[in-house]
Amino acid sequence: MPEITLQREQFLRDGYVIVRDVVPAGQLASLCSMVDELVELEHDLNPEFTALPAPGVDLATRVDTDMLDLLRFPLHENTMGLSRRLMDCSPSTIALTALSVLCNPEFDPGTPPRPGQPEGTDPRNWHRDIRPDHDGPLSALLDDVEANGPAYVQWNIALCDEAILHLVPGSHRRLNSGEEVDQLKRHGGTQIPLPNEIAADLKAGDGVVYNNMLLHWGSRYTTQKRRTIHLGYRTFGKIFPTQNRCGLAERVCSLFPDDSPERQTLAHGFSLYRDESIVIGDMFRALLADDREKFSAGVARLHQGGEGRLTCIILLSIVARNLFEFSKSNDGKPVPYDLTGSYNVQLKRQMQRKFDAAE
Repeated sequence: MPEITLQREQFLRDGYVIVRDVVPAGQLASLCSMVDELVELEHDLNPEFTALPAPGVDLATRVDTDMLDLLRFPLHENTMGLSRRLMDCSPSTIALTALSVLCNPEFDPGTPPRPGQPEGTDPRNWHRDIRPDHDGPLSALLDDVEANGPAYVQWNIALCDEAILHLVPGSHRRLNSGEEVDQLKRHGGTQIPLPNEIAADLKAGDGVVYNNMLLHWGSRYTTQKRRTIHLGYRTFGKIFPTQNRCGLAERVCSLFPDDSPERQTLAHGFSLYRDESIVIGDMFRALLADDREKFSAGVARLHQGGEGRLTCIILLSIVARNLFEFSKSNDGKPVPYDLTGSYNVQLKRQMQRKFDAAE
């Protein structure tokens, strides 16, 4: 049986795949050097960096033309290519959505706050990368992905040896068990191992690609050096996923020559987001006009599978709420989950202009 078939079977069943030597041969040292340089830059520019218990750097806003391998790597067959095959989608429907590096704290952080805080769940607690108030009910989201397959995957790729990320295999296909609920409700229960968990034991250059609805945990963060490239990819048309925001800055395209394949791939990803934003704006306009036929046609474009479309409606209502909050903020100041320079902010500004205050 081909390796990709086995990998996809494991990804669908367990929710993750560990990939050895995902960093191409000969590139590990140079990627480490470039990432270290950008972390130092962030350290100098961001006074809060040293105070964060789980610091990270948005590479898409910091990388320059001397560091293009940091942009080529997420477009490599080992990363984007495998992500496409795991989601079973065509090259014309996949886009890179996130590019950052996770780092170690510069002090020994204390106990993380309990889950349910307004700013979200601390990664040092057991969590799924979804929240009911931002993404809708877990049961509906799980049913949608089970029926139609995943439309988003994310990666942790180690540049130093690590076993920080812990996962509960198969938990992306179910609600929390009674035993898990009991433990997670206890004081400190979000920072101790769960039954059947595994640690993603990664050597430098290895990666783990996983479904972000999987129960996972950052384990204990220490001052030991950590440099973990964090990537996200999504596909368009299959379903409308919870991770429907583009966290990249459009500037990354301009770093490559006009006719380069890298620029074309990145630009195509931005065009997929732009086209989707136009569809959503037209759907909102159809709602205002009570045009059910046009609205339904838009749902079918965003979510091809007939089963699970309720989640698409739920997520669209959240997009509408976020757009409303965005319109009320000063000068379109980003609401939570938006990076200031991200393409998602630009798309929100464009959509906002299509509606007056009353609408």
